Amino acid sequence: MTDHFAALGLPRRAWLDPEDIKSRHHALIAAGHPDKPTGDAALAASLNTARATLENPASRLRHLLELEAPGFVPQKKHEPDWAVFARLSDAARAAAEPKNPPPASPLARALHLDKTRKLAAELDSLATLLAAKTAELEALTRSAPPPSVDPAPAALLAEAWSFHLKSLATLRQSRERTQ
Repeated sequence: MTDHFAALGLPRRAWLDPEDIKSRHHALIAAGHPDKPTGDAALAASLNTARATLENPASRLRHLLELEAPGFVPQKKHEPDWAVFARLSDAARAAAEPKNPPPASPLARALHLDKTRKLAAELDSLATLLAAKTAELEALTRSAPPPSVDPAPAALLAEAWSFHLKSLATLRQSRERTQ
């Protein structure tokens, strides 16, 4: 198994600064880029895979578990915040409704505008909640014990990050649809 931490010369730990990952990748890829005479396409692909894996917190935690606690099977599952999930699902459904031309009557236009404003406010509220969740997950990831000591927190965090990143993607898509 490839050790993506070693490929970029980064320590094996749950939390890594995204800027450190980016700068290490850029420094290493600069010398071995396939467009250079001494470049190596396989090395560049390996470095790109390492960066993609380590930049994503869920992928990084799963990779760390594979390296330090192979065969670990979590006994507990992450429990998402179902209330936020339901709100996000409702907002995503509303944002995905087909865009029709503005209604002809003034009353219908006013109702349409009110609906649009409420959806924008809901998306802003969800963005605030998800930003707080991002900060919480980052703090938990920073303080997580190494998987070699206790793999359970890393497994739960990997699931939590995976669910959270999907929620952030849904929010981003919903905002794009409403613009």
